[in-house]
Amino acid sequence: MFLRIVCTLLGSLLFHPLLHSQQTTDSIFLLKDYEKIPYVNRLLNNQFANADEKKILAREEAWTEAADNKADPEVHIASLAFAAEYYTRRNNLPKAQQYLEEALELAHLRRLKYLEPVMLHLVGNNAYKQDRYATGLEKLLRAHTLMENLGYEYFPDMAQYLFDLSYAFFYYYEDLPEALRYVKEAMQHPMPSAITDISCYNILGLIYRVTGEARLSDSCFMVALHKAEAAQDTTYIGDVSGNIGYNYMGAGRLDEAEQYMQKDHQISVLKQNWTSACLSSMSLSSIALLRKKPEQSLYYIAECRNLVNAQKPNMQLKSLYTIYYFMYMNLCKTLRMQGNSTALIPALDSMALYKDSLFHSRESREKATVQIKLIKENNLYQLELLRSEEKKNILLRNALIIICVLAIVVAVQTALRLKRDNKNNEEKLLEYANILVEKNQLIEKVKEEILQLKKQPEQATQNVEAIFKELRTHTILSEDDWLRFKQLFEKVYKNFFSNITQHIPGITQSEIRLLALTKLGLSTKEMADMQGVAADSIRKARYRLRKKIELQAKEDKDIAQVLNELSDIKQA
Repeated sequence: MFLRIVCTLLGSLLFHPLLHSQQTTDSIFLLKDYEKIPYVNRLLNNQFANADEKKILAREEAWTEAADNKADPEVHIASLAFAAEYYTRRNNLPKAQQYLEEALELAHLRRLKYLEPVMLHLVGNNAYKQDRYATGLEKLLRAHTLMENLGYEYFPDMAQYLFDLSYAFFYYYEDLPEALRYVKEAMQHPMPSAITDISCYNILGLIYRVTGEARLSDSCFMVALHKAEAAQDTTYIGDVSGNIGYNYMGAGRLDEAEQYMQKDHQISVLKQNWTSACLSSMSLSSIALLRKKPEQSLYYIAECRNLVNAQKPNMQLKSLYTIYYFMYMNLCKTLRMQGNSTALIPALDSMALYKDSLFHSRESREKATVQIKLIKENNLYQLELLRSEEKKNILLRNALIIICVLAIVVAVQTALRLKRDNKNNEEKLLEYANILVEKNQLIEKVKEEILQLKKQPEQATQNVEAIFKELRTHTILSEDDWLRFKQLFEKVYKNFFSNITQHIPGITQSEIRLLALTKLGLSTKEMADMQGVAADSIRKARYRLRKKIELQAKEDKDIAQVLNELSDIKQA
């Protein structure tokens, strides 16, 4: 018993990760195509949050292999996006770019309309982070145009995509109206993660700070801080604390400002967010200058210089220019406060150099802004074209639906009319046959009465013979009656007479009449009355006709069977 328990425990320890991995692999195939990339992002945030590169690549390869086996390109693209996001978070942007561009090419080749704009957006975001601003924003705007045309409801992470646009317009192009528009639009959508939610309030606070709305800025930063603390996200706790500290410094609340700035600086160093660590050092240097403490200011400047020199390869160009500019600006203020004019002159030169660098960087962004304006106009034009084409497709589809409905209605009405006409023709045919039967029965009755009159005196004989002769002309089914009868019959049983003459060569007109009356289901007596002959004559005629049919077919067939076969034959 003990051995069985031990084996069970060992089995669960050994095979549970494999089973869990298999479940993870299978789950992604059950999702809709536009849900797959958000799904792998959630896995990266939760199950693979602390995974190393080996584990990430093993998961990506397992998905790719399964996707190839099941011919599912959507899962293959999602697996590439999974690996790309991992490298993006590790700041290995060139490696992430390789995965993203492969995924985008596959989505484009397979014409995956929901995945292509997502991959286009991610490639654009990656370009931004590598200082390729115009290329990045062009792809972001194209992606947004495609998403807007398809409908935001098909993109679960739409809030994140809109935030990325807001971030690009704020940080790289300083276009506050566009940045504000996109972040507000992002906040109307469900947040894919707590980080996106915090980021939206944080950038909103930054926008309000630049526009001079200090109270709104403070309010947004406080909301962002509470959300970051609730999510226990130390990185954002530090970032937002630094933004609150900067606001308080501007308002002269130096003690509170230093407290928040110290928190930001400590967390930034801990999380190796070197850009934030350098900027927070410069803010602490500014607080020291406001307190007239030049030595403390120099301490933070030296710390910032050491960090920049050590981490320069991991920083973006604009961030470096900004840090160097603020560093030399604070150094100049500190040296001026100390009265050190000798060191002040080279510091002023360095500050002017980085100010010019920032100016040229801003100038290049302004040139890129002109390009982006043209791109935006082109995207709007493309969007209008897409919408116009979509309207045309909808109109064409509606027209086809209306035509189909009308065709069905006409077909149904035609079928009903034919059915109604056929039923009317059958009724007319039977009615006409009954009239002929009644007519001949009446004539037979009159004949009997005439025969009784013949037994009367000699003088009535001539009159009786004349009447009898006149009635006799109406007794037999006349040619006019027969023609009228045939017309009605043909409406009900199309091609009946032509089939008979074609399949029974040598058949006589009287035999054709006999077959037609038999098809109507008339009795022998009724047929005899209609034709003005005895019932035995009808029986003999039917017997002869049956023999002729058997001779023709070389097998035993009764007349009813032949009539059914002839009725089923379609005229060529």
